[in-house]
Amino acid sequence: MHSYARVNMESTLFFVLGILRFSLATENFHWGYHGDSGPSYWSQHFESCAGKWQSPIDIPREEDVEYAGHLGFVESYGYDDVRVHTLKNNGHSLQVDVSGDSYILGGGLPGLYKVTQLHFHWGRTSDRGSEHTFDGTAFPMEMHVVHYKKEYGSINEALNKSDGLAVLGFMFKVIPFDNVFYEKFLKKLSAVQYSGESTDTWPMRLTDILPNSWQNLKYFRYNGSLTTPPCTEAVIWTVFTRPIYISEKQLRQFRKLYSNEKSSETYEHISDNYRPVQPLNNRRVLKNVRFQLL
Repeated sequence: MHSYARVNMESTLFFVLGILRFSLATENFHWGYHGDSGPSYWSQHFESCAGKWQSPIDIPREEDVEYAGHLGFVESYGYDDVRVHTLKNNGHSLQVDVSGDSYILGGGLPGLYKVTQLHFHWGRTSDRGSEHTFDGTAFPMEMHVVHYKKEYGSINEALNKSDGLAVLGFMFKVIPFDNVFYEKFLKKLSAVQYSGESTDTWPMRLTDILPNSWQNLKYFRYNGSLTTPPCTEAVIWTVFTRPIYISEKQLRQFRKLYSNEKSSETYEHISDNYRPVQPLNNRRVLKNVRFQLL
């Protein structure tokens, strides 16, 4: 065999072995929020996590955000009658999977978006926890209501499109008394204390756990990504300014959830399950109204 052919074959072999090692490393990588599985390592295993349109972001001072009168307000259909959903601990967050015909439209969205799930991000203490921040200010928890564009048929197909997902972001603010609308919801958490556990819930109205008249509220809009791996840049973000109110006692119930399965030898609570803010990279951040009281 000629030497150049042997060198070429060896180079090809090393390249293939390198790809295999990378694939196996990514396959065996269990992402999380701390240590060598945390956000600073995600891009080594998920290429999109190093993209230019990543989320979350720090939303600038309101006077620095561009007003876009064409956005208007977000409309909802079926939020008052979500028939079937499942509450589960996925090891990273508390997630509610939704079935039924519930949609959002309007608000400058390019089509009809079907709700599929909602989940929460929170901090170990109440001085942090939200993924988005407002001019550097964090909140103790943030809820994401995830929708996919109906015309794409499924969330998996929608992830391949730049306008595939529409996520509503809601901040939480601590008050001295309980939020009565969350009490029934939180009583179910004892059934999902450990990773992998799930339970069926009642036909909850999504509007019960959102701010009053949320469709008529001010929001910020920008194009971004999933805030967890694979960090796909397919999300139209709508981040509302008015918070949801919750007590410290109610927040502690989220912090009691474990990231481990019940059969594990050691246990660790889900805590600080938020991705740090990402560079804006010259993206436009818009707001739908000029002025509005909280």
